[in-house]
Amino acid sequence: IGWGVLDVRWQMDLTQRTLITYQRFSGKNAVEKRQAADDGELFQFLQKIRGYLPDRPVRIFVVNNDVANRKLLRNYMTARTRYHLQPHNSFAEVRDWSQLGQARPGDYILVLQPDKGARRQQADLRYRHAEHSLQWSSGSLPVENLYREALGQLLRVKPS
Repeated sequence: IGWGVLDVRWQMDLTQRTLITYQRFSGKNAVEKRQAADDGELFQFLQKIRGYLPDRPVRIFVVNNDVANRKLLRNYMTARTRYHLQPHNSFAEVRDWSQLGQARPGDYILVLQPDKGARRQQADLRYRHAEHSLQWSSGSLPVENLYREALGQLLRVKPS
């Protein structure tokens, strides 16, 4: 009888989740479903970013510039970003900002701000508009700002 009670409880939970999912996604096309998903805000942001990228696949360095959440969210945010930006060649394992020095002119750098800039003073990477450069504690890179909003910024590496 104990297993029966547990099974009924599990079935009720399953039914409730099914109804929530149905309400959230039913009657929507593929794009609307992605917008309604858990990473819908990220998807919408990346759709705007795609407008600044060429049709042919390019190299994109994806970095999470939120100090507090880098370890916690890095894998999720960067993995979902890489997924949504396919077929572009995105590199998301930037553990040390000096790796950005490997970027070549024409490469892109997507700086994610999951905190939407709330902790901008603590951020390690800084875009200097006047100098058109991306700076970190041990170096800098000449870049061109292509797009910026609260969730992140797309930069293109310029020749030195």
